[in-house]
Amino acid sequence: MRKAIVEKNHPLLSVRRQSELLAVNRNRLKSERATEPPELSEADAQITRRMDEIYLRFPEFGARRVSLWLMRERGPGTGNWLCVRGVTRAFRT
Repeated sequence: MRKAIVEKNHPLLSVRRQSELLAVNRNRLKSERATEPPELSEADAQITRRMDEIYLRFPEFGARRVSLWLMRERGPGTGNWLCVRGVTRAFRT
């Protein structure tokens, strides 16, 4: 329960110093902090919705096939967001 004692906005002690004094690993503190996903633009939200539709229709598709499907639908010059890494990143969220 020493993790609960660490105050993120303490006026005198940084999180680093507090974790040293309490012998708490800072990585454990970071993993439990609630982070909100970044806001998506309307275009990204549409692509994400379309990814969900494709995945629900073809659950055997992985990130590679979903990204290929989207690139074929949208045509060339759709940007790097539809690359396999972008699709994989979106699948994780």
